[in-house]
Amino acid sequence: MRALPGVRRVTHSSGEARDTLEFVLEDEQVLSAVINTMESQQIRLHHLDKREPTLEDVFIDLVGRRMEEVEYDSR
Repeated sequence: MRALPGVRRVTHSSGEARDTLEFVLEDEQVLSAVINTMESQQIRLHHLDKREPTLEDVFIDLVGRRMEEVEYDSR
């Protein structure tokens, strides 16, 4: 999935009942390629949430760390 054009980041976490994948995409048109790839690999999609990036998301993308980490390091 990480190799798909337009996929910036993929995070995987395992839970008791199911695994969770979180994608950061360059734009929402990449979503169809992600879903098609999941289907071709027989990965079942149970739930899908879409959200717009927050200011914190943009900051982390630019700086690579959370604001709290940057402030803590400057003390």
